[in-house]
Amino acid sequence: MIIDEIKTISTIDELIERYEQCWKSSFKSFDLLNNIIQSSNRKLREILTEISISRSYYYKVINVEVTPSRDTLIELLIAYRADFSDVQAVLESFNYNGLSFQFKRDLIFIYAILHKKNLMFINYVLYDQKMNLLCKEVIRKRDD
Repeated sequence: MIIDEIKTISTIDELIERYEQCWKSSFKSFDLLNNIIQSSNRKLREILTEISISRSYYYKVINVEVTPSRDTLIELLIAYRADFSDVQAVLESFNYNGLSFQFKRDLIFIYAILHKKNLMFINYVLYDQKMNLLCKEVIRKRDD
């Protein structure tokens, strides 16, 4: 257990040295995400209208103030039209499971990423499949 391990460390310097690698790998995760954002030709205004997270939370993620959930990362990566391999790399760098063909919800994300579908498309499919939405916004079905 990490608490027991920390109890055995005698100085702050030793503690920082031992866990510095963890922090560095965490920043690499954010660097990967930011590289995708920087290389995208999408404007921030477009992204903010498409995603369900607030502008302030978006900036907290980008400025490494919070660690986003797996769904939030997927939402951002899809909004930025990231490639499948980039999505997998970012998810794994944040210590989340990559998208898997074994799970129906992940399979929908994989299809959407490979076909460059938007978040609204994904949420309609998730809604029709009676699955948790990626974006938390309410979707109203048309009465056709």
